[in-house]
Amino acid sequence: MTKLDSWKMGGAALLLCAATAIAASAQTFTTLYTFTGGRDGGSPYGLLIASGKLYGTAEFGGNQVGKCGIGCGTVWALSPQRRLLDVPFELVEGANPQGGLITDGAGYAYGTAYRGGDKDAGTIFAVNQTGIIPLHSFGYQGDGGGPIGNLARDTSGNLYGATIGGGAYGSGTVFEVDGFGRQETILWSFTGKSDGGYPDAGLIIDDNNQVYGTTELGGDQNCLPPNGCGTVFIANETGLGVLHTFTGSPDGAQPTAGLTFGRDGRVYGTTGFGGTDNLGTVFRIEDNGRDRVLYSFTGLSDGAEPFTSLIFDSSGSLYGGTAQGGAFGYGTIFKLSPSGIFTVLYTFTGGADGAIPTSLTLDSAGNLYGTALKGGDPLCLCGTVFKITRQ
Repeated sequence: MTKLDSWKMGGAALLLCAATAIAASAQTFTTLYTFTGGRDGGSPYGLLIASGKLYGTAEFGGNQVGKCGIGCGTVWALSPQRRLLDVPFELVEGANPQGGLITDGAGYAYGTAYRGGDKDAGTIFAVNQTGIIPLHSFGYQGDGGGPIGNLARDTSGNLYGATIGGGAYGSGTVFEVDGFGRQETILWSFTGKSDGGYPDAGLIIDDNNQVYGTTELGGDQNCLPPNGCGTVFIANETGLGVLHTFTGSPDGAQPTAGLTFGRDGRVYGTTGFGGTDNLGTVFRIEDNGRDRVLYSFTGLSDGAEPFTSLIFDSSGSLYGGTAQGGAFGYGTIFKLSPSGIFTVLYTFTGGADGAIPTSLTLDSAGNLYGTALKGGDPLCLCGTVFKITRQ
């Protein structure tokens, strides 16, 4: 099961939104790289800026020999001169990464691979200039399977993440491993009931080493789909607490993107469905634990089914991407100001520019960089890396 497997489109009737949508101001869109599906990889996820380069993962491609068939995926780096450097996965290291990278600032980056490893249940890996280093191999029933999304790292170097399946009840786990991958602690095994189930995104961590995340299902058992509409949770070594249980309308349903801390210290995120038109929401968890809907998508020019994690600029405006909707149906990049003004910055055509944005990041000048899962090369449709320059 991947992030896209569980999607289903809802209706797109035009109703009132929780914020005002306006047309985009002048922006310059540039395609920085087009993936070929060969050694460079295909279907990019995640984006990290470090030392003047862009780093990310690709779900397939790389070495197209052995058990992975079309390739186990790559870790790639894109320099300002647009030269792509790539490191292919081997099955023992992991396969089919569906999350980005985090860095320790000392030359290593860390990520998860959805498959591969000893039992083909996924891995945690480190990567440096010499290659990919497997740190932990998941066993599915015991510690979970199918790690997905970005890891979080505490000041001691411990890594935290989630698996979409496996664990004691088959509904996923929250885990902690030390920076060497030698010791693992399962912080929580989801039951798929009131605590949630099937966490489909990475985690974020606060100053107290508490991690926050979302589950795609579970929670309110009366909420459609029948297995619940998902939760927002907080976990540490003493257990797990549910911050919010989604009800479908008006708060949203099935969050599939990672959470973000705002400048105000609150937790922000998106849901892929639910809201006014069942096409997704942008939300904030208030201090009292209640969910406040900041925007509800219509599926028209604004987009539908937000898919990227949100990011903030220095003024407090947030940015994200939708997997559907827009003028061509291939997703949008949007901005939401602190006062609630919603702006579409770019609409994907599904052609050379790409389709279905998967990640966003900002540089120090306020320019946006991102990855698109599909589109690009017309023969491959293997995705792109793009830049949106502020005017």
